[in-house]
Amino acid sequence: MNAAANLTPTLWVRPEDAEHPKLARLRKALTVAVGPEGGVACPWLVWAAGLTRDWLRRALEAGAHVLLLPPWSEDGFAGLPVVRTTRVPSNRLQLGTEVYTVAAATAIEPGPAWREEGVFPGTKLAWLAAHEPFVGAGFVWLCAAELLVASPNTRPKDARDLLVAVVNRIQTACPQARAQEPAGPPTGGSAPFTPPDVPYLLALLVVDENAKSEQVVQFVEGRLNVAPDPGRVAELVARPDVREALAQPRGGRAVLARAVDALGFRSFRLEVEETFQ
Repeated sequence: MNAAANLTPTLWVRPEDAEHPKLARLRKALTVAVGPEGGVACPWLVWAAGLTRDWLRRALEAGAHVLLLPPWSEDGFAGLPVVRTTRVPSNRLQLGTEVYTVAAATAIEPGPAWREEGVFPGTKLAWLAAHEPFVGAGFVWLCAAELLVASPNTRPKDARDLLVAVVNRIQTACPQARAQEPAGPPTGGSAPFTPPDVPYLLALLVVDENAKSEQVVQFVEGRLNVAPDPGRVAELVARPDVREALAQPRGGRAVLARAVDALGFRSFRLEVEETFQ
C-alpha cells in the first residue's frame, strides 16, 4: 500500500484561482486553501494560462515551490525556459519506486533547464520535471500527468494516489524550516528535529528494530515517495536517542512519535502507523 497516498497534503492557490472549476476535483484528494502572500511552507498550484512573469518571479525569489498542471506552452511562458517534448510512450508513470496507470499530455525531454523527477518506466523521458532558475530560489514543477482529466487510459484511484504523491513529494522540498521553529525539547543533548526530518521520523517509527540507515532510505523512497537525503538519514540513525528508540518494537518509539507530533504531523503519523504496523 502506498503510504503517500494516505497522507492529505495542502495545496495553496492564488485568490484569483479560488473559484477555478478544477478545484472541486482537487478537494476530493487534497486540502486546498488560498495561500498567504509570499508563503513558502506549502506548494502552490497555478494554471499556466493565468501565470504571469511577475508573480512567478516573486514567488521563486521567496523560495516557493510552484506546481504547474497541463495545458502549458512548449515555447516558454512566464519567463520559463523552453520545454522540449515528445510522444508519450505509455500510460505508466513512475514516481520513486511506485508506478501508476495515468494518462499524460506529453513526455518531457530532460535537459539542463528541466530535471526529471518522475519518469516513464524504462526511459529517461519525464512526466514530472523541476526547474530552479537560480541557486537558492524556489522550484517550478511541471507536471504532464492528466491528473484532473477523465480518460479511458487512467485508473481513477491511481490518478488520486499520484496527485497526492506528487504534492507530498513537492511538500518535502518546501523550505518549511524557514517558517517554523525546530521541534523540541532536544533529547539527551542532541539537536532538535526540524520539519525536513518528518519523512525520516515517520520511517523510523515503522521500520524493523535496529534498522540501518539504508533500510530507512529505502522505506522513505519506496513507500513514502520522497527523495531522501542519505546523509541526513545516517545522522539521525546515529543519534543516541534514535538508536534507543529503534531498539524498541514498533509502537514503542514514543520519543519519535512525540517529535513528529510536535512538528504538526500527528495525523500523518497515525496514518503511517496504521498502514505499516
